[in-house]
Amino acid sequence: MSKRRQLWFYGVVAPCVFILALLAMLPVAKGEVYQVTPMEVASYAVIAADWHQTQHISREPEIFFERNIILGTHPTLGRVDKYFGAVMLTDFVLHRLVPPKYMQWVDPVVVAVEGGQVYLNYQIGLQ
Repeated sequence: MSKRRQLWFYGVVAPCVFILALLAMLPVAKGEVYQVTPMEVASYAVIAADWHQTQHISREPEIFFERNIILGTHPTLGRVDKYFGAVMLTDFVLHRLVPPKYMQWVDPVVVAVEGGQVYLNYQIGLQ
């Protein structure tokens, strides 16, 4: 592993995993154990699929371009990983901190938007 990747892993990834583990242990209101919903799993799945496809886009900028205005048309692999890592972390934290009655409205939007992007990417040949 290169020095840069080691720095990225030990400086960013490992602390994020540790924080996620701590957040996963947070109890929901009234001391109940947190229950993962199917829509939460679906939101993680479509974010991960879009992440994978966007990595492919960044590896082949002469063939594909990105439509995400935050990433730009030809993002680097590092920028893609940072962006989707932040998206995944945000989604995870929201599920732990926002009451489920509100998340039932957020999850379908996330799945629809990300799922739409995955579908469009699939149509142009990304898998």
